Amino acid sequence: RRMSKHMKRYKRNLALLLTAVTAVLSAGCEIEEVPRAAVEEERQVLEEASSLAYTGDLEDITLTSDLTADGVIAGSIKETGFWNTKYTVTAGGEDWFYLGDPKDNFIYNLEGVNSGTTYAYYDMDDNCLGYAQTRIMETDGLEHDWYIVFLDADGNIRADYLTDERCHYVMDFDGNVLGTCSATGETFSDKYEVKVQMNEGEQMDLMDKVAICRQLAHWYAFDHSY
Repeated sequence: RRMSKHMKRYKRNLALLLTAVTAVLSAGCEIEEVPRAAVEEERQVLEEASSLAYTGDLEDITLTSDLTADGVIAGSIKETGFWNTKYTVTAGGEDWFYLGDPKDNFIYNLEGVNSGTTYAYYDMDDNCLGYAQTRIMETDGLEHDWYIVFLDADGNIRADYLTDERCHYVMDFDGNVLGTCSATGETFSDKYEVKVQMNEGEQMDLMDKVAICRQLAHWYAFDHSY
């Protein structure tokens, strides 16, 4: 039986369409591999980078992720514990430091300070390295509101930058923007990425970047809980 001209044209067009769809899907499946720093260089890459990011999944009970600094994988972060949760940063082939709840209550009772969420930084021998603390404050350039400030082990303000409570921007105490922070999710997925990006010429301590990323993840989970 002869095939009609219309049927031939239909089959030819269908074949072309399937070829085009296959090409698009194949292109979409090509995942660009993220470069990875040499183990011995991971700490230097993390400390000198202008950005820090990690990924997570709202369905996961605990966090385990690579740390990406200026687009290069350099170390990892892992959540452990239930009551005394720790977020441990591993780089250079070994655990480096961790974020957790403060072991000393004095940080919640600083004179004249109305404080909220506080993360403490510790080395792997449990020596305190500093804090990231949400507190109410104002300056000539910042209105009366909640901000996250970064403190030394004695509770004194250590850094000349801070963030707003929801971690949209990194600012100086005059309100000038020094960097941006983001938490973005994938469409139809519980996966997300948190990231701190400092402006050119500006720098932030690695531990403070990790604390901001952790707070970004907290707010992302809060905003997307059902």
